[in-house]
Amino acid sequence: MPRFLRSFLHIRCWRLSSPPITITPTMHNQQKFILINLDKQEVIDWNLLLPEVLFGRQKIKLLVGLLAKPPPVEERALASILTDLRTRHGADRETSPDDADLLIDGLSQAILQNSDDALRAALTTFCKRSVIDVLHTRVSSLSPLGSFGTWQGDRIICLGDKTTAEDLPLRIFTEEEQQKLTSPPICYPEGFRSSLLCNFRNVRAREDFIEYYPDDGKSACALHTALPPSAKVILNFAYRPSFSRPVVEQGATEPVWVLCNISKLLYVRVNAIAALSNSATEGPKVHGRIGLEHLLVLQILWASDCSVKAMHRNIHQGPWVGDRFAFTTMDRIGEYANSDWTDWSTEAVLLVRNIWGHVLPVALPVP
Repeated sequence: MPRFLRSFLHIRCWRLSSPPITITPTMHNQQKFILINLDKQEVIDWNLLLPEVLFGRQKIKLLVGLLAKPPPVEERALASILTDLRTRHGADRETSPDDADLLIDGLSQAILQNSDDALRAALTTFCKRSVIDVLHTRVSSLSPLGSFGTWQGDRIICLGDKTTAEDLPLRIFTEEEQQKLTSPPICYPEGFRSSLLCNFRNVRAREDFIEYYPDDGKSACALHTALPPSAKVILNFAYRPSFSRPVVEQGATEPVWVLCNISKLLYVRVNAIAALSNSATEGPKVHGRIGLEHLLVLQILWASDCSVKAMHRNIHQGPWVGDRFAFTTMDRIGEYANSDWTDWSTEAVLLVRNIWGHVLPVALPVP
């Protein structure tokens, strides 16, 4: 094997009618990738090789938790949600007007017993505001709910740890960021990657974003054991957030979730990606092998290694690197930019087929 091939990670990709993608890891200098939030100057050291980034499932789902917020549960939908949850938990009775009061009383007791700010908790609960307000004030602070969507609207890049300072896409950085990324590190002299992790805050990848995917019905919330049975159902809903929005109006349908490139005013519909594998969706999540998060990583990939290729173009320097992103619903896309957005779903589907075609069980038309 030629020497230069041993130094790089090389991906070869054929069309769907040809043999599947082959991935040949390098024997030396294997490049691993880091997820960076430029605005918050945070780093998540994935410690993953490129095949693990593009074809992995668990760690990459972290992007959904970082870029999507579960929609708030509206007060007018409370009765509908309680009925649905009790049905799924095997209850055989309908809700009644007393359920809401019982729920508020149970939450009030639990919050007062566990709150480190009793006056605030008392005022919140004794004012008899909606139970959703209670959940979103105190319970959210004790559960992963408040941590979702913390990277929404921020500039993100997935950077190879062998990238040299000369190869950085400096157009996306401010002068301060360039200084932090290229200046010699104080704590580590080994090179660029150490400098990056030294000058930017290293954030541990929260397991909450990964563990909430399996529906095992368990909750680790500190308040859970203090609640009466009638309140545990709705508290589980708050602790294990659902991305499905309640539909309470007759004939209404659940809004479609999209990946938004806020910088370029593009969006990709989750149902278009899910259709490629005939998979179900829940909010921005695809219950299949490939989801919107895989597409996003591909588009924000950046490395010095030009041998990282796919069928029709290099993939080592993504066209969306450093752009701002969010997962949201079509009816809320205007909150990020009140402009004309372009549906990029067709182009995204073609890209997904080119890169991941061999792991997709079916190839359906774009919905």
